[in-house]
Amino acid sequence: MTWDEIPHRAPTETIEELRSIIIVDENLSKFRKRLDELTSSANEGFTMQDLGGGGLMFEAVRRSSTPFITELLHRGVPMSRSYVSSAIRCKAIEALKLFFWNGFDINEPEQMAPPLLAEAVIRSKKLFLWLLEYGADPNRGCDIDKTPLSTATQYASVHLVKIMIDNYGGDVSKGQLLHYAVRRKYDIIEALELLLDRGAPINQTMYANHDWSRRWHHWLPLGTALHDAARYGKIRAVKYLVKRGIDVSIKDSRGHTALEVAREFKHADIVEFLESVERDMVKDEDNSDSSGDNPLGDYGEEEQSPTGNSYCAIM
Repeated sequence: MTWDEIPHRAPTETIEELRSIIIVDENLSKFRKRLDELTSSANEGFTMQDLGGGGLMFEAVRRSSTPFITELLHRGVPMSRSYVSSAIRCKAIEALKLFFWNGFDINEPEQMAPPLLAEAVIRSKKLFLWLLEYGADPNRGCDIDKTPLSTATQYASVHLVKIMIDNYGGDVSKGQLLHYAVRRKYDIIEALELLLDRGAPINQTMYANHDWSRRWHHWLPLGTALHDAARYGKIRAVKYLVKRGIDVSIKDSRGHTALEVAREFKHADIVEFLESVERDMVKDEDNSDSSGDNPLGDYGEEEQSPTGNSYCAIM
């Protein structure tokens, strides 16, 4: 939201004067005195909304100026998720403390968005861990089955995901984690390995355990993580999921197997691999062992992380 979008009735020059006191003067006494004058019934009788109180709050939050935040809350500027979101973007921990002390629930989700811990995932590891220590719940979802741990699984380091699971009660059965792991740009195998080792349900289709989410996304082809990997062309993820025992015969909500999805999206390497897996499945086990063929092979060419490091070794 831009400053011009903040509702107010007072003249623009009056609003700018108040902003200047916060930004330039940083003088709380002067700010209080001017607000007293403007809200006095003997003068203009403006309300805090008339004075663009929300916009003034954003200015105070951006500077983590707790005295001004306290003053605005005291004068009736209502608490808003958007202020807390702004504080997270600005990594303003002191402002966050103040909002929490004044009753904001860090675990409160929006209708279609998980709690604000999910936003902190991509902002700052220090802030993210501070919120977890403060009581943020990595498993708290919203109307759809997406949690802060879901966001971390897609965007954060695997080390941070491990901390959430092992130290803060992250639940691998919630939030469709394998599906978000497949969407990662880096360290996909390491993420999948962590989740599967902690018991994530490998053969579960997207939203199979969350009826409302499944009905809301009825128009999407909902399948297993293998379907997702086949759709996105993630050959290494496909091979790793097969190695871990995923059922390649499972069909998505459109009735397609992962092999059929790979064909649809023209990922020839995945098609070739999954066809070899299906052929191997119909062979006699003894014949397969004696042939010496290994349809899994290796995991293909390794993708590199931003630092140039390859994936972790595969068990």
